[in-house]
Amino acid sequence: MTCSLENTRSFNALDPAARWNRLLFNKEVLNNITKHAEASAVTIRTSRQDRQHMLQIVDNGRGFSQESSYVAAAVATAIRKGLI
Repeated sequence: MTCSLENTRSFNALDPAARWNRLLFNKEVLNNITKHAEASAVTIRTSRQDRQHMLQIVDNGRGFSQESSYVAAAVATAIRKGLI
């Protein structure tokens, strides 16, 4: 799988604890994409607007059904806990 990172400056602007949490989150996302999406390419984009850090992950793999939207719940939990 090919993985590209775009705009790493906003990532580097995070404090060390937030950077570590973002790395762990990205690792989990890449593991899930490898296991479930069967993607051959992934792009991770970071950006910053004012005080908000944005993260966008795009892959060319297969999607998931609405019934298996546990991924959305996991992301919401991570955001609520301040991990991303």
